[in-house]
Amino acid sequence: MAKAQPQIKGKLIKKQWHSIVAGKDFNSADLGETLAADPSSMMHRQLTVNLANLTGDIRQQGISLQFKVSEIRDGKGIAGVTGYEASASQLHRLVRRGVERLDDSIECMTSDGVTIKIKPFAVTKSAVSKSKLRLMRARLREALRAESAKTTYSDFMQSVISHKLQSLLKDATRKIYPLRAIEIRKLVIIGGEKQTEVKKQRKAAEKAKPSEPADELKADEKAALATDAAEEEKPAKRAEQPAPKAEKESAAEDKKSSEDAQ
Repeated sequence: MAKAQPQIKGKLIKKQWHSIVAGKDFNSADLGETLAADPSSMMHRQLTVNLANLTGDIRQQGISLQFKVSEIRDGKGIAGVTGYEASASQLHRLVRRGVERLDDSIECMTSDGVTIKIKPFAVTKSAVSKSKLRLMRARLREALRAESAKTTYSDFMQSVISHKLQSLLKDATRKIYPLRAIEIRKLVIIGGEKQTEVKKQRKAAEKAKPSEPADELKADEKAALATDAAEEEKPAKRAEQPAPKAEKESAAEDKKSSEDAQ
């Protein structure tokens, strides 16, 4: 005896494949497809794409970009970049024995009001003192906030992808201590209460006096570097000066040898 077919309540909705493409910054490159019953349901969907697939440069395969659909046009989802992240394996290759690693997390705001969190990753050419690392971290923060304040989010992201920002940060710390490599470990858009805090910081920075040029060392930086140089010279001077006991013994031996000669 045949079994009765179960009755399906409600109307069946047929889903279709819809394309998601990047914005003008990537020449409307195809990012992928997604199933959706209605194109409008693609709004705010997120996806991650390897940068090498977009640029065709295999050297960028360690970088991933996060996209989010922000517009529906002609049945396609238009996605904008919301994040940038370097893989752990790529950062691990930059670290060598006898160097110092510098990590940080900074909140900035672009000129068009987008609040972002940036996590730079830097490696020095050799071991350095903690005071120099502290100065370098402060200089990196200053350079990142200054650069983000005068550029839009789209231009800022493009400078990160093209490594122009990384070159600028490398030059900013050159007079304190040269870097072997610098990379943006992660960059994301943030909001909410943190956005209000960053706005307050930006207003406070605008009211403050204009900062000195990035290529000139500040007074506290010069003092710290002078202290480090003095501490490095002390062991060398101590090594050059013979011990008092050794001087007396050598003088006594010279006197004895002269008496024996007479």
